[in-house]
Amino acid sequence: MTAEVRQPTRYVIAGGGIAGAMAGVAVATRLPTGSHSVTVLRDGGDADASFGPVVATRPGIRRFHADLGVDEDALIRGGAASFTLGTAYSGWSAVRPTYFLPYGDAGASIEGVPFHLLAARLRTEGEKVALADYSIAAMLAQSGRFARPSDDPRSVLSTFTYGLHLHAAAYADALFGLARRRGATIVRDALGSVEVANGRIEALHLARGERLVGDVFIDATGARGALAGSLRGADLESCAGLFPFDRTASAAIRASAPPAAYAHAAARSEGWRLTIPAAGIVGESFAYSSQLLSPDQAERLLLADCAGDLVSPPRDEAVKAGKRAPWNGNCVAIGAAAAVVEPLHSMPFSLLQNGVERLLRLLPASMEMQAEANEYNRATVEEIDRARDLALLPYRLNGRAGEQSWDGARQPSRNEKLERKIDLYRSRGRVPLLDGDLLDEAEWAALFDGHGITAARTDALAEAIPLERLTSQLARMRQVMIQAISHLPSHGDYLRQLARGAAAA
Repeated sequence: MTAEVRQPTRYVIAGGGIAGAMAGVAVATRLPTGSHSVTVLRDGGDADASFGPVVATRPGIRRFHADLGVDEDALIRGGAASFTLGTAYSGWSAVRPTYFLPYGDAGASIEGVPFHLLAARLRTEGEKVALADYSIAAMLAQSGRFARPSDDPRSVLSTFTYGLHLHAAAYADALFGLARRRGATIVRDALGSVEVANGRIEALHLARGERLVGDVFIDATGARGALAGSLRGADLESCAGLFPFDRTASAAIRASAPPAAYAHAAARSEGWRLTIPAAGIVGESFAYSSQLLSPDQAERLLLADCAGDLVSPPRDEAVKAGKRAPWNGNCVAIGAAAAVVEPLHSMPFSLLQNGVERLLRLLPASMEMQAEANEYNRATVEEIDRARDLALLPYRLNGRAGEQSWDGARQPSRNEKLERKIDLYRSRGRVPLLDGDLLDEAEWAALFDGHGITAARTDALAEAIPLERLTSQLARMRQVMIQAISHLPSHGDYLRQLARGAAAA
């Protein structure tokens, strides 16, 4: 006779920020309310410190919202979100002062040859070709226009996509409210201690004396990893020394003008600055080295270029880059509790979202749950490592000569996979994609191109296309794109239309 297998039915999530809210609404939506319980401890910790006051997301957020029935329009009308078409970069390359990493296609392949290889062929013939000039997303961002992509695959307006800029506090509030309406219990209290027995968490003890008992615990407490850190074998593996900047100063600034539909990452001698505009607020973050600047000096530099009143006092945080095996025993660490990475390319949010989605696919079928943990850890750690590669790339390829931090960061790394990726692109313009890569080949190519890296040899398949045909097709492509966006509203007008319920879905 087969023994009955008990399924875990009690889910406890600790974390008062975006990570806790996303996990809460996701698990509450997926699990049947009659047989399962979901409790979210909304403590007052610094779970969102790694994000900053405004969060930039990639287009995958649209999938997350659609799968879980989160109303994107309601988020935007409520001031929790606005649109983004990508990120502008300045000061990173000595060859290209500025470049844009768009969401969606740049150009189109011809006879199966990727567009960036076609552009490289034309450059060898003396043509000045910028990849962003053939991207609808980049053209919209540059012109200040916006509309959602077309559903018609024949339209050039179907070739771009978008992410969201999230007002962190408002977005968390919206998702916590949705989680509650879907059956989750939200507890507002502080975490006191974690009760551990036999390598598993038994319960959370709260400051006011309540004891939260569960079968599965989700750690969404941010970089402190309050739950995961209580278990043996879940120590944080530090990545200290890989990155030149070990602190960030951040601030939220009030804004009255409609937000731009893109973020801006600006490299400067002291570090780099990330500006993320959203409705009514602009998030400003400044990464710097504690060996070169004090927190007071960093704060002055951060605020010197800010126009508008502070929403709250600036924050200054140490960046303790690292990772841990996210699923240990019956505890799953998500977001910064699993890995702390730099916020360039929206990596922290992407890792958080992918971790939550992966957990939904691997919700344990029994209390043993080791098989699910093994697969979750394999895929998540691979993705964290690829995010680390992506974070290193702008430093490795930077063109800021004569500046201490940047010169040291430009030296070849001991990361063999990243170096092989760079070498292959420099050789023939190809990008080897690895398991866990957060960008596709076109996005990697845009990053290399933005840093002024060109292939030593023209691709043979691109050479086979007659030059006249290539130049005429690109000219026609550009003309069609310009005509397509010319009638679209400004981003501000589109947001106002949406607020009135008049914007097209």
